[in-house]
Amino acid sequence: MHKRRETSRNKLQHALREALCEQPLCQLSIEGLSRQAGVTRQTFYANYAGLQDMLSAYLDDFLANLEEMRRASGCITTGDDVEAKFTAHVASILRWIDRDDPRLRTILSGGSGLDLQARFATLFETLMRLERGGEDLPPTPLMRTKVYFFSGALLGVMRFWVFHAEDLDAEDVANSFALLAMRGFSNLPAAFPDEGSSP
Repeated sequence: MHKRRETSRNKLQHALREALCEQPLCQLSIEGLSRQAGVTRQTFYANYAGLQDMLSAYLDDFLANLEEMRRASGCITTGDDVEAKFTAHVASILRWIDRDDPRLRTILSGGSGLDLQARFATLFETLMRLERGGEDLPPTPLMRTKVYFFSGALLGVMRFWVFHAEDLDAEDVANSFALLAMRGFSNLPAAFPDEGSSP
């Protein structure tokens, strides 16, 4: 990307973040956001089609970072310590998330109009195909079900983490999520770790 274009986009994204701290997306205007960013409306439209497009670009970057984190962590679904690797990976995602970013809060609350579930599912499907041995492998019915189950579950945990888990740490939330995701309800230990038992 051209440096000038990147600078304009960064200014606009910073202005969006600041503006969303004060008002919901539906009350923002392109005119006001451009003024706050110190760019013209023409510059805005040279970079984005609208405010929803700005959030979509933010989400693209967010998902690209998640994909990079996942690839860097190696294969999680094989080996003796699958649950521990899964827990550590989810904890690293939760620690990485900026819970105060109003763009993320807008997207997770459904205020952006973006199809978040489908975007997360696409990422999960790519990663699951890689773990099966190649991006060109056709999805099986089980894989497609797993894609929507895990992407929906992770989205739920992310919403919980961003909006409701102020008194918890990332490891506690990740451990509870891993227990549920890896063992299911019928194979949980008698008590969760925060209830005095260890898994």
